[in-house]
Amino acid sequence: MAGESLTPEQRRLRQLQDERASALVIYSPDHPRIKSLDGQIAVLEAANIKLGLGTESAPNFTAFELQVSDIDGQIEFIEEQKTIINNELAVLAKSIETTPTNAIALGSLERDYENLRLQYAQATASLAEARTGDQIEAQSRGQRITVTEQAVVPNSPSEPNRKKFAAAGVAGGIGLSAGLFLLLELLNNTIRRPIDVTTRLGAPVFGTVPYIQTAGERLFRRSVIAASFVVPIAAVCIGLYLVHQYYLPLDLFLEKVSERLGVDSLLNRFNLG
Repeated sequence: MAGESLTPEQRRLRQLQDERASALVIYSPDHPRIKSLDGQIAVLEAANIKLGLGTESAPNFTAFELQVSDIDGQIEFIEEQKTIINNELAVLAKSIETTPTNAIALGSLERDYENLRLQYAQATASLAEARTGDQIEAQSRGQRITVTEQAVVPNSPSEPNRKKFAAAGVAGGIGLSAGLFLLLELLNNTIRRPIDVTTRLGAPVFGTVPYIQTAGERLFRRSVIAASFVVPIAAVCIGLYLVHQYYLPLDLFLEKVSERLGVDSLLNRFNLG
């Protein structure tokens, strides 16, 4: 209010009230700062009522009394916090006391859960078997069908026999190489022996001069001979591998070929049936 004369105690009271209103924007009512301001305001208001503060004849409220009121407010807040902490300690102590019992109960629940899980798995397997039996009976068209033994998943594939396929590939490569070598030898019309001259020209041979090969020529000839064996074998093996991996398994591929050619005994010759 404009023009109103206030004593220092009243101005101090209003200042504390303003500080409290500003602090409430940031802190909660239980904060030590708010508690301290409430204590100072309470002391000033009590002193104002008791001593008649607000008049010019009222004595000034000393700083010591304000400090004492601030300390009293902090002590009160600490007492409240102490009570809360003691209650929390009591709850924690009770929880610690019940921990062994809870551990035993948890172990019992885990065992029950494991037993129930096993029972559920067995029930699911039995249900699957029952459904399979129902399907078999439904498809039997009135005939009596009894399952004597349950099917067992094999640990290893029964076919194809990869070792036999590899041996067949090697044998086929060797056979193709021998056939190619024989064909090249039959088609070669080069005169290489004296008997070839006599046979083709009808003239006797008075003497022969042997052909002396160099080391490079001998190496080249040996390389050609080795390649004539290795290349067909490698080609056959690689071809079989590519067919098996990227087109169709060899047993199915041979079965498909036999069906198209009408050769039913092809699989029997390779022992794949």
